[in-house]
This record gives sequence, C-alpha cells and structure tokens, in this order.
Amino acid sequence: MRNLWASNLLENFLITAVAAILGIRLGLHLSGYPQLGGGGLHIAHMLWGGLGMLVAIILMLEFSNRTTRQWAAIIGGIGFGTFIDELGKFITSDNNYFYQPSIAVIYVIFISLFLSIRWINHSSLLSQSESMANATEIIQEGIHAGGLDDEERLAALELLKSSNTQLAGDLRCILEKFTTLPMHRPGVLARIRNALAIFYSGLASRGWFRWLVTGIFLADAVAGLAFIMLDMEWSWPTAAAILGGCLAMWALFQFTNPSTPRRRILRCVFSVALAAVIGIAMLFNLRSSLGAFDDWVELVTTMATTVLTIIGALVIHRSRLKAYLWFRGATLISILVTDVFAFYQYQFLALGDLALDMLLFLALRYMIDREKAIVPLLERV
Repeated sequence: MRNLWASNLLENFLITAVAAILGIRLGLHLSGYPQLGGGGLHIAHMLWGGLGMLVAIILMLEFSNRTTRQWAAIIGGIGFGTFIDELGKFITSDNNYFYQPSIAVIYVIFISLFLSIRWINHSSLLSQSESMANATEIIQEGIHAGGLDDEERLAALELLKSSNTQLAGDLRCILEKFTTLPMHRPGVLARIRNALAIFYSGLASRGWFRWLVTGIFLADAVAGLAFIMLDMEWSWPTAAAILGGCLAMWALFQFTNPSTPRRRILRCVFSVALAAVIGIAMLFNLRSSLGAFDDWVELVTTMATTVLTIIGALVIHRSRLKAYLWFRGATLISILVTDVFAFYQYQFLALGDLALDMLLFLALRYMIDREKAIVPLLERV
C-alpha cells in the first residue's frame, strides 16, 4: 500500500543523509579529527547515527500525521548518513576510517537507494485500494486541522474517482460534510516554484537560450573528456584532434543546410572523415598509454556522455524536450558510473564534479517537467 507522498519523503531522507556525511567529514577535517570519550573509550559517531534512526522509527510508529513523517524523514536521513559514514571501519580488518574505496561504496549505496526509490514510485499507477488509502489520509489530516480547503478536497475526490465501491461512496459523503477552510497562502517554496516557471518560460522563448544550454553541456562534456585524456597522459596534439573533431562534427550539423541531396552526401562524407580522425587518434594512444582499469572505465563512460551530449546538441533546434532527454542520459551515465570511479580514485576531491553533475541533473529534471507541461502529447513521442 504505497504512500502518495513517499517520493518527497524519501528524497528528503537521501538529501539529509548526504548532507550529514559531508558535514561530518568537513567538521572532522576542520577540528583535527577529535575523539569523544576518554580512558580507553571512544564513542563513535556511528552510535549517534543509530540514535537518530531510532528517533525516526519511534516517530513513525507513534504518530500518523504527515508533518511528523516529514520530521522522521529528516531525522532518519541525518541518522543514516552519520551511521554509514563510518563504513570504512567495518569493512577493513584494521578499522580504517580512511579506507579509500569506502567513499565509492557509500556512493554506490546511495545510488542504489535512489534507483530503488524511483523504481518503486514509478513502477505502476496507484491501485483502487491505494487511492482510497491516500484519500483517507487526506481526510485524517482534515480531522486534525478541523476541515479541508478546496484544493485538498479536490485531490481526495480525484483519488476516489477510480473506484465505484461502497466504501469509496462513503468516503465521498464524508468529504462533502467537511468544513471548508480558506485556501492556504502559498508557502515560500510554492512562490519560488511559480516564479521559476515564469522565469523559465521567458528564457525558453528567446532564441539564444538553446545556444546557452547547448554550450553549457558541450563545455562540461569536453572538459570531462580533456581531464581524462590528460590524466592518462595523452599528448596535446592527440587530445586536440579528438576534441576538435567532436566540435567540428557538431558545427558541421549545426551550420550546414542539407537542402539538396548533394549537400547531404557531402555532410555525411565530412562526418565520416571526422569520425575516422577521432578513431585513429584514439587507436594511436591506446597502444602507447595503457592505463589502469578504472582509467579506462572513466574514458569509455566519458566518451559515451560526449556522444549523447553531441546528439542532444544536434536535435535541440528541432525539439528542446528530446535534446534535454539526451542530455539527461549523458548526465546519468556520469553520475551513476563515471563519478563512482572518480570517488574511488580521488575520494572527496571528486565532490566538485559530482556537485556540478547533480546541479545539471536537477536543472534538466525541472526543464523536462516544464517542457512536458507545454509540449503537445504527439510531439513528445
């Protein structure tokens, strides 16, 4: 029986857990890694994490309103982040808190949680019983508040619309008898969302906005590819040939008009020639600069994100939504694969790259939602 508001609660849980890990690591670094205790005792902060999760469990078992669940998600997230931060101590024989792969393992755990949450919440539509259960939750909140406003009443009625059972009819009668409360004044977050929607609509209508978005994602892809090449000690001429070939291929598709069969053939010939230059340059270095396995994984995934980004740049002038979906695929590969190995190699030095990827992903998710709201259904296919 799924909770309609579980997605937001679980996202708050993950966000606060990540924030707890970063806050603890930063605090310990600035304070010189002090130990709480004395006389041979050391109270590890993992225990405080367990206490936070215990408080969250008690809140969830004792109370049933949504506000308490929100606090339980935040407190439980802080507790879980504090708990999992000491993973390195418990997967090594010498209790090594600074064990290098531990950060990558923690990162994989959070990625697995994120994907599991997405799968649970997007696996199927709510069933009739789940819809009625969530409508009952709204009724329960109305009992607590002494009534429902029109928006809450409509939301509950919409949930009950799919069911023709006697119980659903009884719940509709209960909703009709509730005292009507004045509409809540939009909160700060709601006002920010409305302002962002207006701001994005204004930006999207300007011709230069597509170029700005394309430039940001191409710059990120090229910078990532250049970093990997330099890390593997590839020569500057070869790196320049590969990056220049990618940018030239993009420019070829953007600034040439294939209005005649001859021009289309010429563009295809030039594209194949550029791809050949890129391939030869890479094969030349594959023989002379064999690196470690994680280097090659980062190179392959970075090349994949570059290809997806170029495809998005090629289609953005026909459909912003399709381009955003290609960009999102590139960003997800970077977050789910490339950054894992970056954390393994550089640990917290990779936070800057992750922060940029997460910022791009959140921006893309918002822009995709806005495009889906304004693009006709047939154009989304």
